[in-house]
Amino acid sequence: MRIYLASGFRHRFVLRRLAVYFQKCGHTVVSSWIWLENRPNRDHSQYNQFACDIAQLNFDELRRADAVIIDMRGVGEGNHGGTHTELGLALAWGKRIFLIGEMGNTFHWLPQVELFGEGEDHEELFGYLFQQAEGNSLILG
Repeated sequence: MRIYLASGFRHRFVLRRLAVYFQKCGHTVVSSWIWLENRPNRDHSQYNQFACDIAQLNFDELRRADAVIIDMRGVGEGNHGGTHTELGLALAWGKRIFLIGEMGNTFHWLPQVELFGEGEDHEELFGYLFQQAEGNSLILG
C-alpha cells in the first residue's frame, strides 16, 4: 500500500519512525516531506520558491497514495493548514483516511475518516491494519 503521512512539520521526526515501520512491513511511504531537515522561514527570500515546490510535490505524492494517515498530535497553534488541505484532498479523491489523535476539524466527523487513539507507537492503528489485512478486507502491499 502507498501511504501518505500528514501532520505538522515539527512532527516529522515521529513520522519518520512510523515510515520506517511501514516500509519494513512492505508498504511504500510516499510523503517525502518528512525527510526534510529544515525549511526556510516564511520571511526568508527563498520561502516563496520552496513553498511552491513543496506544495506541488506534496500534491503529487498525496495523489499517488492509497491511504492517508493524519497525525493530529503534530498539528499545533500557528499551523498554517497544510494538514487540513491534505485531508480535504484525500476526501475529494476517495482515499482511505486514518486519523490519529484528537478530532478538531469538522471534517474529522465524516464517516470516511477512521479514528484511532493517541498511542505514541500508533499501536491501535497498526493492530487494526494488520487485522484487516488478515481478513482480506484491506489489501496491503
